[in-house]
Amino acid sequence: MDKPCPHCKTQNLTDAVFCANCGQSIPATKNTDSTWTIVAIVLGIVAVVVLCGTIGGLSILKDQSDQRIARMNSNSKASDTNAANTTLSLPPTPIPTPTPKPIPTTVTLEDSARYLVGKDQDLNRPADKDDIHVKRVSYLLNELALLTKEDMNSIAGATDATADYLLKDYGRKILRERLLEDMKAFYWDKSLKVRLKYKEAITAQATIEYAN
Repeated sequence: MDKPCPHCKTQNLTDAVFCANCGQSIPATKNTDSTWTIVAIVLGIVAVVVLCGTIGGLSILKDQSDQRIARMNSNSKASDTNAANTTLSLPPTPIPTPTPKPIPTTVTLEDSARYLVGKDQDLNRPADKDDIHVKRVSYLLNELALLTKEDMNSIAGATDATADYLLKDYGRKILRERLLEDMKAFYWDKSLKVRLKYKEAITAQATIEYAN
């Protein structure tokens, strides 16, 4: 390829050092082709490096993403396993509270005696425990319980009912203490062949003695 002389513009051979027309020296022409070749090689290397870096980065991101997905799947399986192994916990069945039974009121011999004497004396309350009649009635109730083999409270109740019966039906106010005295004598009578229950016996005896 010809190259022009920088002085006279005459075309000279590519490798000419001096101009054939003016004799002036001609500077060497830079080999642009080789320069562009070098530039192209460098750019290619850079492109390869960038591409490798991008691929490597994508690979790393993919690995990290795969690891996160694997951890999520592992956690999900663990949660499912725990849920499957978890036993449904039901609240404990409440134990029914038994209904408390009423405490029976214990009536003593003295209580029964005070009640009967209180009614004999129209006190509308039990008589004082120090009353001499209370002591006598307590003794009679105890004796009759031994003679009849019956409960002293049932004896006191039958005696009270008989006194009320005589007053209501016959208008006779007979002291309960007197009825007890009569019944003690009745059961002490050894000639009696038949031993009646106290309730039957006091009703019959009182009717015979006081109803007429």
